Amino acid sequence: MQLKIAGVCSGTQFRFKAICPTALSSFSSSTVESTSGAACSATQNQTFFFAKNSSTTGNSAPVVDTNTIPQVGNFVFSNNTGATPLSDGFVKITAGSVAQIATGVVTAITSCGTSLTSYSSSSVGVFNNVCAVDGSVFPINQTFHHDGSGSNPAAGDHCYSDAGGTSPLPAGYYQLQPSSTGAGNRTYLQITGLLGQVAASFPQTC
Repeated sequence: MQLKIAGVCSGTQFRFKAICPTALSSFSSSTVESTSGAACSATQNQTFFFAKNSSTTGNSAPVVDTNTIPQVGNFVFSNNTGATPLSDGFVKITAGSVAQIATGVVTAITSCGTSLTSYSSSSVGVFNNVCAVDGSVFPINQTFHHDGSGSNPAAGDHCYSDAGGTSPLPAGYYQLQPSSTGAGNRTYLQITGLLGQVAASFPQTC
């Protein structure tokens, strides 16, 4: 490990402690699935590995967390040396919960068996067409489903074309609210990536 630290004031002090390399902790998992529903239905027949965090702060010596399965913020890998991060998707980590992985890090843990919420939407399109003034190009005539807590999807929620959560919506723009007075009152959401996740720009008006 090589560190370069710049001190902006005289007398700057710091300390660090490097823990010697050791094999990462293992956990039982399913294969990486594209949806949380598929992961919930999968069998835990894989062994993956994760790096535990430390919750200590300040001048206290770092103490490694004691969790035995990954938690949000942990890095996850397919080998015990941390050389190969797990690919994006969902893995089953207990009989009733799945972990979502993005760029090799656990970003969320959700319970299986949670029913999805249906909502009305247009089909997918580009921004200019979804925001057409008269709604004739992309009318709100579709019923989709999301895993959020609100009536409509919010940033970070995942959207699916089926109630079982097995088919994520493709990336693009979707109109949620029609308008009789013009495009400015139309509400849309943007979905990015391959997992049907709503981008942080939601909600916006056209």
